[in-house]
Amino acid sequence: MESDIKTFLKQFENTKDKADKLKVILEGKTRLLQDARELKEAIAGHLGELLDAKKLAVRLNTLVQKYEKKAMDDQKAEHLKLADEITVKELLKDRIHRQIQGLRVAPADEYKELAQADPADVTKLFQDVLKKLGEY
Repeated sequence: MESDIKTFLKQFENTKDKADKLKVILEGKTRLLQDARELKEAIAGHLGELLDAKKLAVRLNTLVQKYEKKAMDDQKAEHLKLADEITVKELLKDRIHRQIQGLRVAPADEYKELAQADPADVTKLFQDVLKKLGEY
């Protein structure tokens, strides 16, 4: 940087008229702008690398936390006795079955009147509704 300044000052002092001085000033400005562009590109490149490294660090940190949590859960599970594990598995299995059955059939308390109706009447009613829907 100092050599550029010294070079610029020597060129400026060695000029004799205004046109040459103006030319030296414009060349110095162009050189400074080029140096600034090069510095900006170098900084942008380094920042890009740093941001990529930060993203990678965040991902790795998340992965480490996930495995730490899994290790803690596994450690807690090791303290369970075999009978406790079987009981927990059965409870989970029963809960899943109840949820699945809840999705397949509605509770019997909701549609008490449907059990009292004649199945033939219900079928005829549905067919009439479907016919009317087909007309529209």
